[in-house]
Formats: sequence, structure tokens, C-alpha cells
Amino acid sequence: MLNFIKKIRENLKNPKKRAITQLVLYAVFFTFVFLIISSANSSGKKSTIKKEEKLVYSYSCSIVENNITTYINGSSDKETFMYNNVEYNINDIKNNIIENPIKYNVSDYYYDNIKELINKSEFIEKTTYKDDSTKSIYNIKVSDYFNDKTYECINNCDNNITITVYEKKYINNVIIDLINVNNYNYTIDIKYENIESK
Repeated sequence: MLNFIKKIRENLKNPKKRAITQLVLYAVFFTFVFLIISSANSSGKKSTIKKEEKLVYSYSCSIVENNITTYINGSSDKETFMYNNVEYNINDIKNNIIENPIKYNVSDYYYDNIKELINKSEFIEKTTYKDDSTKSIYNIKVSDYFNDKTYECINNCDNNITITVYEKKYINNVIIDLINVNNYNYTIDIKYENIESK
């Protein structure tokens, strides 16, 4: 190694060999830098590649509106669901095959859509229990809640809707209180069970 360094020094002193020696040194230096950058990028890519988590779950939803309760039950891995004890096919709903459309958009109560609703709501407070389960309270304006839904907000659109979320590892219960929205006493209670990550 010492002989190699000595040889480089000698070549740098020699005007005829200086240029070629400098070119070799630059080439070695830039190759080294390139290898370091490539290594950092490839290790970074490996760490960011994640298998997308898909949740499988069953859900049950009760909607109380004007003292009338509607029940929706289903599973994320099935194409059917129960609406007030009558079985429907999700694709029939999407394609408007059913003559009397169901009043509520069933997909609003899917796990991912509820998470999206929570994410766009304002966090108020959180309580953690001894078993590590939590209860979180959120608010969202009535106008924001109905913004992308067919249900029209007529009265009290600036009022807040309270969303209560119970969670232990996964969300297992969500209660949405739409107080005096369009003069209705309107409550949605969604329960998620048998949640598995696949």
C-alpha cells in the first residue's frame, strides 16, 4: 500500500505521467462516490417497500333516524350484505339493478371509508383504558360530512357532528351523532368484528 502511494506521488511529480495519474485518481474517486450513492438508494428502496395491508372484517351497522332503525350487516370479503334482514348483492346496488334503491350508501360504513372520515375530522380528546383500548372524540361540520354524499344538508349545516371511536389495535366501534340535522335525531352505530390483516 505504501509503495502504491509512493508510486502515485512520483507520477504526480513527473510532468509526462501527471495527467494520466490524475485521471485515474478522479475515476477511482467518482466510482467510489457512485457506489456509495447506489448502495444508499437501493437500501432506501428496500426499506420503503411494504406489503399493502388488507383488512378482512365483518361489520354491523344500526342507523336510527326519526325513531326508525335500519340494520346493515356484511363482511368485507363477501359480495352480499343484509339490509333490514334482506340479502342484497353489492354489485346490484352499484349497477342500479335493484328497483327500489337502498336509502343509505353501504360503502360509507366500510372500514377504510370510516378511517378516511375520521382523518378529515377535528380531533377533540382521547381516553386510554387499562387494557390499552382507547376512546377518541372527533368533530366534523355537517356540511363537510355531507359534502360528497347524496343526502342533502338543509338545516344546521354549520353545526358539528360528533364521532366517537373505540379502538384496540383496530377500530372496533364508531358512533356518529348527527344531532338535529335536517330536524332528525340521527345516529349511526357501526361495529367491526373478526378483523384480520392479510
